[in-house]
Amino acid sequence: MATVVLKGVQLTLAVVWGMLVVQNWQPWVPLVFLGQPLVTLPLGVAFGLASLAGWLTAWGLDKWLGQPPRPPEPEPIVLEPDYVEYPRKTPPPADDEDDWDFTEDWR
Repeated sequence: MATVVLKGVQLTLAVVWGMLVVQNWQPWVPLVFLGQPLVTLPLGVAFGLASLAGWLTAWGLDKWLGQPPRPPEPEPIVLEPDYVEYPRKTPPPADDEDDWDFTEDWR
């Protein structure tokens, strides 16, 4: 949804910028660099070049001075698998001896 809104804003700005360039086509202004006139351009083209230069400068500064990319988030450590089969207690094997005779355990 946000990308649709962003595209709409970009389209609106492009239309407004295009209207500004077309409406200001007639007065011609000289492009001056260090006090020397270089070329005479329509005012709309001068606006367009100034806008493009500003956009490129902002983009370049953002790339140069922008925040460094974040490192990827570490994956969570799973301490136990999803399915654990615990060992079951098995009954002792049946002997002929009496199960209640614990005297051998105390020796």
